[in-house]
Amino acid sequence: MLRDSDGRLVTVRAATSFTWASSNSAVAAVDRSGLVSGGSPGTATITLTVEGLSATARVTVTPSAPSPSVAPPSPAPSPPPPSPAPPPPPTAQATLTGRWVGNADLSTSITGATCTYSGSITLNLTQAPGGRSLSGSVTYNLTGSAANSRVRCPVQSISETSPINFGTVSGGTIFLAFNISGFSASVDDGRETSPGVLEGTVTGEVSGSFRVSRR
Repeated sequence: MLRDSDGRLVTVRAATSFTWASSNSAVAAVDRSGLVSGGSPGTATITLTVEGLSATARVTVTPSAPSPSVAPPSPAPSPPPPSPAPPPPPTAQATLTGRWVGNADLSTSITGATCTYSGSITLNLTQAPGGRSLSGSVTYNLTGSAANSRVRCPVQSISETSPINFGTVSGGTIFLAFNISGFSASVDDGRETSPGVLEGTVTGEVSGSFRVSRR
C-alpha cells in the first residue's frame, strides 16, 4: 500500500508508472521492477516515485564473511633413512692347527761335552677353537756331533716323537714344553714370522733354534 504524507491511502491506477532510484548505485542498485542488488559495502537510499509521491527505504550493504581459509595439506613425512648395514663378521683368526715341517739346530752339554744336533723337525699342532691351548707332538730326526773331535757324544742321533707336555699361544707368541731324548726343552718365543712359517728359539737342557713351514 502507498500512503501520502498525511497517511492517507493513495489509489494507483494500473497504468501509473513507477520510478525506482538509488542514492548510491555502487552500494545498492535497483532495477525498473524494484529489485535491489547489493554492491560495495555501505549505505544507500532506495526511492520509489509514483504520481509525484515518493517513498524511501534505507539499505545497508555489509561485506560478506570471508571464506574460511583451508590450510594446504601437510606434506607426507619423509621416510626414515635406511639403517646402516651391519658390519661384516670378523674374519676368523687362522689357527695353528696342522703339520709344520722344517729344520732345527740344537745343542746340549752331556757329561761335560757340548754336542750339537741338526736335522729335521716336525710339529703336529692342534689349537683349541678360538682358544689359547696347544697340544700335539714333536718329531725330530737329528744327528749329533761334538764340538771337539776328541770327545764323542754319548747320543749320536735322535729320532723320536715326543708329546707336547704343555702349549699355549698368546698375542701370536707360542710356548711349547716337550722332551728331546729325555732332556727337557721349551719354545718360549715361537712366532709366525710370515704366513705359513713358524720360527723360534729352544731353551732348557737342550737349546737352539728351529724354522718350520705349514704343510
